[in-house]
Amino acid sequence: MEMPVGEVVDRFSIELRKNLYGADNDEVLQQLRSEVSKYGEGVIVGVELGVYNAEIASLEWAVREAKELSLEEIGRRAQAIRKLNGFRVAAKNRFTKLSGQPVSTGFVGKGDFTADEWARHPQELR
Repeated sequence: MEMPVGEVVDRFSIELRKNLYGADNDEVLQQLRSEVSKYGEGVIVGVELGVYNAEIASLEWAVREAKELSLEEIGRRAQAIRKLNGFRVAAKNRFTKLSGQPVSTGFVGKGDFTADEWARHPQELR
């Protein structure tokens, strides 16, 4: 039985999120990725961007809201955010390439970094 596109995309986003947290679901994720790719690579990249951005926002929320977190927990979140941001930048660049536009390599006030370098570059506090 073939699933409707909405169901496939929904399952893909759920399995992608679970995979980020260590679920052993690579086979299922690959099957869903293959099914979603029938609707275009842009759909896959859009789902990835949504998942990555939501996870980053979730990790940042407690820190931004000044919740009482240990230094270890803040550090753990910072490391996870940096890793997720690398995934986010890679997905954003893939989407830009799919559109036929050049990938930005410069950032105002930060020098000349590629997007991948930018994801690893320490951000200064204002």
